[in-house]
Amino acid sequence: MLDLDTKKCIILNEILTIELETAKFMGGIRVAQTLILDGIKCSSIPILLFELISVCTEFLERQTGFE
Repeated sequence: MLDLDTKKCIILNEILTIELETAKFMGGIRVAQTLILDGIKCSSIPILLFELISVCTEFLERQTGFE
């Protein structure tokens, strides 16, 4: 049978292991989120600008008859 100090050490070790696994998981989520946001920020043409260019191009094509 295990003494009280050994049981405490085992329980503490289990708690720390769970906390470490949780920290790794949360770190992984942060990395993924950062990569996604950086990808959006670093795109050569932001989405709204691309849409504006598309609308203007369509308008000019209709006005000039060039399609």
